[in-house]
Amino acid sequence: MSDSLSDEQLKCIFDTSRCPDCKGTLLAGPEGGGMINILCRDCHQEFNVDRGFGLYGHRNGPCSEDRRRMFGSVLVFTHPEPPVSPVARRGVFGLLNCVLRGGL
Repeated sequence: MSDSLSDEQLKCIFDTSRCPDCKGTLLAGPEGGGMINILCRDCHQEFNVDRGFGLYGHRNGPCSEDRRRMFGSVLVFTHPEPPVSPVARRGVFGLLNCVLRGGL
């Protein structure tokens, strides 16, 4: 069984780090090719989602007891702040001063 996840289900996973079915805790599992397998600790549904953007994912279905051993730590998707440019960090005059001295 492999059903594509809806935008709403992906949003639930990436924004809350919770299962879209039961709102349970997600566990991190095997990963590769830009994808990560995740398992709901409560309802035992397994999902496979892209690691960075939350654009694609599918449901693998119920996870067997043997396969559950492959999942470990609690999964939390973080949303890092965008990098701050040297201009924003130092201001225009600070950047100009820095460049004139030979570096950023």
